Amino acid sequence: MMLTLLILFASCGQATREGAETDPAFLVKALSSDQAAERLEAAGVLEERGRPALPALHAAKGGADPDLKERIALLIDLIERQRLMRATKVRLDAHDTPLPEAVESIRTQTGFDVVLEPKDAPAFQTRRITLKADGPVPFWDALDRLGAAGGVRYNPGVLFAINRRAPLISLILDDGPAVPVSYAGPFRVNLIGLSRHRDLVPARKPAKSTVSEEFSALLQVFAEPGLILSGNGPLVLGEASDDQRQDLRSKMAASPSIQSHRSAWANPGRLGVLQYQVPLTLPANPGHRLERFKGYAPVTVVAQTSDPVVVRLNGTEVVSAAEDGVTLTARPIQGKDNGMFIHITVTGEILEDEPPLPPEALHARLGRFQPPYRLEDHLLILDANGLVCQWSAPGPMQRTPDGGRFVEIAVRDPQANPPVELRYHGVVGAATEVPFEFQDLPMP
Repeated sequence: MMLTLLILFASCGQATREGAETDPAFLVKALSSDQAAERLEAAGVLEERGRPALPALHAAKGGADPDLKERIALLIDLIERQRLMRATKVRLDAHDTPLPEAVESIRTQTGFDVVLEPKDAPAFQTRRITLKADGPVPFWDALDRLGAAGGVRYNPGVLFAINRRAPLISLILDDGPAVPVSYAGPFRVNLIGLSRHRDLVPARKPAKSTVSEEFSALLQVFAEPGLILSGNGPLVLGEASDDQRQDLRSKMAASPSIQSHRSAWANPGRLGVLQYQVPLTLPANPGHRLERFKGYAPVTVVAQTSDPVVVRLNGTEVVSAAEDGVTLTARPIQGKDNGMFIHITVTGEILEDEPPLPPEALHARLGRFQPPYRLEDHLLILDANGLVCQWSAPGPMQRTPDGGRFVEIAVRDPQANPPVELRYHGVVGAATEVPFEFQDLPMP
């Protein structure tokens, strides 16, 4: 896109107007310019600005000009989809900076809840780091660089935080070697371990004892906070070889795909992660190093869009709100033991899962992928402190006569205050492949 803009600037002899690169509101106004070149220039810069430009675009989307509304709607969709495939970038510029201050800089730049654990550890207060990169780097890479400089590491064992809208990214003290990692846009792949297990079943002579041996790799695929990951087929192992160039792929991989164990969470506060146990074959005379381990994980990734439909609860009154053709209606019902039931009706939503999606729809590329409708992907319920209330639906959503849907959900979270606000987000999704490659690792 930036190359297109440079060509456009040269051909039209126009320079970017004062403030255009820093003021999204100015750029949004330029979308209605009589000059096509100015409209294209503004659209390109807004797309490059990404999510910081969304508030200005949302504020202008209710105008009367249908052409402008169409341009704004397209830009909002493009920007919302960017985060599915593009890494969040971080500037690293620390010179003898206290470690907590450097962590706060990443937290401020990304909006991700990056914390030091335990926060009162004395070592965190005394450590200072120097860290600089020539340009912005992807979030996961920035996190690992900070860890290497500050003697901390990302702890994937803490995958969720109760009552939070976003996952907790925990950094713990660790001066040891880092886990092998492979980066791909907003994703990271950790090679958690290579395991070799040998079983011997003894037998009395003249029978012979039997020996079986298993060799496998454990991979975890993470997405940036705010992205919901699901497996979209078995992991594909393209290459696995030792330092003697022996193929370590198991016969199961000859297809060349292997089955994976995978799990994912869509609840607020949980980090998107998939886990794969990859079976391998151990040669009769294995080498000492894993020379190359390469492949990809087919996934679907979903994110909530900004500017949700917001309903403020008021006792047991029926309340509703609408945004972009979607209407959310809520009728609270007070339950026992501080619990609450909420009768929720959604109208105007595209119900992608009726009839069921054909298989090819689950493999459509960015821009054509339609994720199946799941209420938990869209709905957030907050208490008066802005903390997320956990909820459950005892049954599936039912059809209303006008084509909407309704369901009664139960909000019973002893750690949260009563719910006061419902937020219904749109979602965008994509089907993609997360590549990984590891080299020169010790064999077990």
